[in-house]
Amino acid sequence: MDTLYLQHAKALDRERSEPYWSTPYELFARAAEQFVYYALANKGVRSDYLVQGVEEDRYANHPLGNPYPQAADRERFRAAFTALIDDCRTRLMPPVEVCGMEP
Repeated sequence: MDTLYLQHAKALDRERSEPYWSTPYELFARAAEQFVYYALANKGVRSDYLVQGVEEDRYANHPLGNPYPQAADRERFRAAFTALIDDCRTRLMPPVEVCGMEP
């Protein structure tokens, strides 16, 4: 699927001798980075140690495009990462007994 996110990544790669921005690893890493940023922001938390510089409007006027997902692409990644994390919690984390109560 040639999303706006991928189109921008390919445009950014035009200035390079070999692809970087449009490689699957980099696409995934930047989408995950942005997911963490907005997940923290939604809780009123900021961590420049974990992530910074991924705000949707930060690269709005960059001549080659935005290296991070925007709008609909960002929302699709948010939904996918949320589902992945929820699935991992369900499958990989055993129930924890708290204060003698069953979960």
